[in-house]
Amino acid sequence: MNLVTQKIFDVFRALKVRRRAFASNGIPKNLKKAAICFSAAFLFSHSSFANEKGLREELCRQSEVVFKLGKDLLKRDQNLLAIQFFSQYAVNGCDSGNQLAARILWAQALYNLGENEEAVEVMKALPGDESVRKSEILRGWYQPELRHLLSTEAQTRFEKWDLWTQNLPQEKAPWVAGSLSAIVPGLGQAYNGNYQSAAFSFVLNALFLSATIETQQKGLYATSLAAGTIFSIVYVGNILGSVQSARAINNQESAETIENEKVRVFPELFSF
Repeated sequence: MNLVTQKIFDVFRALKVRRRAFASNGIPKNLKKAAICFSAAFLFSHSSFANEKGLREELCRQSEVVFKLGKDLLKRDQNLLAIQFFSQYAVNGCDSGNQLAARILWAQALYNLGENEEAVEVMKALPGDESVRKSEILRGWYQPELRHLLSTEAQTRFEKWDLWTQNLPQEKAPWVAGSLSAIVPGLGQAYNGNYQSAAFSFVLNALFLSATIETQQKGLYATSLAAGTIFSIVYVGNILGSVQSARAINNQESAETIENEKVRVFPELFSF
């Protein structure tokens, strides 16, 4: 067994605990493998074998793959794992541009976890004016209540963003969906395009309403009260459900538009 091979075994023995952790927390297999390889790669990069022919180049290629996986983790709200990836890449990555991006994404993951002050500290390590400018934009995005403390230029950008989001066209009007469901149960769901849900809501409301009326006419007042209570709950739920459905449709339809606009208005945060 040569020295490089022995070093490989030593590295993966050192990673035994980490492998166990990744094996049981529901992380997809390809990400488990990437995380282990990532740790191994940076252990190698600081070892006496880092100058071995072709090794450093291969480690750099692997680290770029892991940087992309870190971004995928962040999009999936796996912020703790993303922090591990970005924090190591920000210090040990090969591409200086991606190192800066990793630090910004690292701070975003911290903001997502509510670690606002720690995120500010991470951003302070950015060089020169980049630190101040990008830090205030990032803080303004995640802490809207502090936007009045930002520079005039940053406040203007956020004001334009807020105005744009307020005027974003809606595919479905929630108030229309709610009103239609109030007039005829299920009509709001039909307006939203959920025809099966509309039919189910109409039938369910009709059954409980007819049961309420019929039992009342027969003098079964306790049963009528119970049926009426259930009808009231189902009726209100039908209205609220159609409103929520309309909002969900709007969010889904506008998601891509909002993401593209975020990149255009705040390229220093969202163009990676």
